[in-house]
Amino acid sequence: MSALIVVVTHAPLASALREVVLHVFPTVDTMLVYDILPDVQPEVMQAQIMADVQRKQQSTQQRVLVFSDLIGATPANIAMRVVYALNPHGVPVTHTAPSSLGNIAEIKPTMVERSVFFGGVNVCMLLNAVRYADLPVDELKAKILEGGKKGMQTVDCSCMAS
Repeated sequence: MSALIVVVTHAPLASALREVVLHVFPTVDTMLVYDILPDVQPEVMQAQIMADVQRKQQSTQQRVLVFSDLIGATPANIAMRVVYALNPHGVPVTHTAPSSLGNIAEIKPTMVERSVFFGGVNVCMLLNAVRYADLPVDELKAKILEGGKKGMQTVDCSCMAS
């Protein structure tokens, strides 16, 4: 299953992040970006994002990965409302689970996230989102967070003396 990537950040970060992703993956066409200005009306922007997501999906069950920069700020609040609207109850699926009666399996309904919110977006998170988009959702979330963490490092540059 592929993923639609939605980036909602303070202007102009979302557009800049898209340019970096396109530099590495030039054929990516599953990314929507929104640079949020200080005077934005959150409800209007949320409605615009929802309409764009629905238009981009064209009735597929593609999962939606929504990224924002600063949790608690307006762009993240808009992004979280979008995720909530896209995923109010999850997508019902069934799976087999071991029964307490031994090897008899019973079918248990569960809910699978159709959309996921990620705060603190960085380039490495987005690159992993594109690269691993077909993984199961739990593995995909782990890869995205792993990429984000690995991309943040301090480096001793004293050895670079000329």
